[in-house]
Amino acid sequence: MGAAFTISALVNWSRRYQKNKKVIIQLVPLFLSLALNIFMCSIGNDALNGTLGKHTTVLAFLTSNVSDTMQYYLTYFMALRLLSLMPHKRQWQTNSVKAFSGVIVACYFVDHIMTYAAIATTDINSLGSFTSSYYFNGVGKTSATIGLFFYLTMVSTVDVWLLLKIRNSQRALSRETSLEASHTQSFIILLSFGTKIAECVFKLLSVLTTYTALDSYLRALNCSVEIWSITELGITVEEIMYSKNASLESPQSQMTKGSTLKRPAAGASQSVGLDDA
Repeated sequence: MGAAFTISALVNWSRRYQKNKKVIIQLVPLFLSLALNIFMCSIGNDALNGTLGKHTTVLAFLTSNVSDTMQYYLTYFMALRLLSLMPHKRQWQTNSVKAFSGVIVACYFVDHIMTYAAIATTDINSLGSFTSSYYFNGVGKTSATIGLFFYLTMVSTVDVWLLLKIRNSQRALSRETSLEASHTQSFIILLSFGTKIAECVFKLLSVLTTYTALDSYLRALNCSVEIWSITELGITVEEIMYSKNASLESPQSQMTKGSTLKRPAAGASQSVGLDDA
């Protein structure tokens, strides 16, 4: 399922790369998400075939590193979206967002480092030895869980704020297509938020008990859904609102605008008169 969201995100990126901001930076987490899902499929294949060994341990190591690296980008995108929601932000607000984002990145960076400590101190031929080690499942996963809850706090603030903006814009919309576009945006935001909640629950369970494969699967799914929602909606609130309004313009209205711009000077005064009326 995560691979399907990633492929859809790549299609969205190819269609909208001229309109999206940070388009090149978006491409990096897209490929990271694709690699993450490939690694998870390979691990699942090893588990089904009963060939869990050195190959699987290396894949688990790479999966954890790719996941943490992707979180750096997702935190950056979410910080940009939060700042875009502040119309008259002051310096202390910008610094607060940067500091909060830095805490999230630091938590995931600890998990990043702990994977190297775990792979260096455990039996590489045993997947269970790696995933249940103190460095990987103890320090690393605990730090990542703390970072995830901080990230969930940021996401909750941004999503609720964004949903309120979309809700307020619906009051000014009368066309059915306009309302449908707003409902679609709200659904995408809620879907992305729901996967984060699920990941938080299973991440906490994996720390309190033992490492679970479902935790890694939900992590890969959450990364795929989130990068898909970014390519589908945009990063900043301006992109989200602009993409909705632009998509609502019918071909007839676009042709009318084009013909109005191409009218001669004699007809220009008539057009202005209609606008004034």
